[in-house]
Amino acid sequence: MISQVYSNYIAEYGMRPYSKHSTHKKSELKSVYNSIVKLNKSSPFYKLDVSDNAQTRAIDIKENARSLAEITEDLTDVQTGGMTFKSLADSDNEAVASAEYIGDNTTAGTTHSFNISVDQLAEPQINTGAFLNNHSNVLSSGTYVFDVNISSITYELQFSVKDTENTLDIQNKLSRLINKSQIGLSAAVIDNGQGQSALQLTSNMTGVGSKPVIFTVTDDNTSAASGVVDALGLNNTTQYPANAVFRLNGESRTSSSNTFTVDKDYEVTLHSVSHDNESATISLHQDMNSLADSLRELVGSYNKLTSLISEGTSAGSRRIYGDFRAITEKYSAALNANGLSLQENGQISIDEDTLKQNSSDGSMPDKLSQINGFKNALYKKATAVMIDPMEYINKNIISYKNPVRPSADPYTTSIYTGMMFNGYC
Repeated sequence: MISQVYSNYIAEYGMRPYSKHSTHKKSELKSVYNSIVKLNKSSPFYKLDVSDNAQTRAIDIKENARSLAEITEDLTDVQTGGMTFKSLADSDNEAVASAEYIGDNTTAGTTHSFNISVDQLAEPQINTGAFLNNHSNVLSSGTYVFDVNISSITYELQFSVKDTENTLDIQNKLSRLINKSQIGLSAAVIDNGQGQSALQLTSNMTGVGSKPVIFTVTDDNTSAASGVVDALGLNNTTQYPANAVFRLNGESRTSSSNTFTVDKDYEVTLHSVSHDNESATISLHQDMNSLADSLRELVGSYNKLTSLISEGTSAGSRRIYGDFRAITEKYSAALNANGLSLQENGQISIDEDTLKQNSSDGSMPDKLSQINGFKNALYKKATAVMIDPMEYINKNIISYKNPVRPSADPYTTSIYTGMMFNGYC
């Protein structure tokens, strides 16, 4: 019996992606445990319906309650508890620099901007070999080895040369070898248009570290034949690495990469050097499409959970269904302002025209802030459902616990659902 319910759990929810709210601190895990203990201290002993349908229903209720709780957490500011919204970073000159907002959700009306100009882009190291006649034979047949030292790690690469292979064949073979090795270099064979070709090596990394170069190519101490480095000119550095140099709000800064973070909230990518006092202004604004999607996601999760609960015939199902409906009725005015209305069947419907109007006139953040109380009430109720999903399946009371000395049975909540808390906490 237990294997059947676990199989159902893995099939339905095992591949579900985890959000940032799926990881918890030790104190939060302890809080979940204490909630279960407290709940069961006064809970009677029940004879549970252990049919396959009942087991599946308990899991479905718990997982849908968890989904609703996580959605409300996504819309909650950790510091204030108020509504937060996904924001976008815009650049007024993406030819110079673009940006992506990677910080936490922001409250309505949050604004921030900074100016950036680019004096120099970060550059990789480039080694360009000697241009050699394509049909020449610079290496005799045999096995060759050379070393590539990059980021203080040395890689030994080995290849063989046949009598029938010319210089171009060898260059193409080495290019494939280096690219497939994935050692932090990219290789390409370039042609000068005069029947000559060269092997060019480019570092994936950019910027200057503790050494003037990012990589070196040698074959001084190898276990096989040497000479490939000198023959092909692989140690000829034609471009040294360089740091990006830019000004942030007029203050000069450097970065080893053209992509970096600003204030841990913005990921900025430099694209070109500024000319004639050219710059880019990065600004923050609320993403109206994302706000509408968040509202749809909240409503969809609410409808799915309440629909599942309404199918139950237990007293607990009827009580919690009434609680959810009471929450919605309490905040009906704020919900109506956002195009949401409670239907006779207990579901919430969305007026897309109202959503579009709120989005186009920019009033959506302020109006969504009005349903902060609704969001907080949903989180509290969804958390209660998640802690004790067995409350909403059919069961019969066998006996009451001793009210003088109540005993705690942490996992009486259910061997099928309560124990699964450790699957995501």
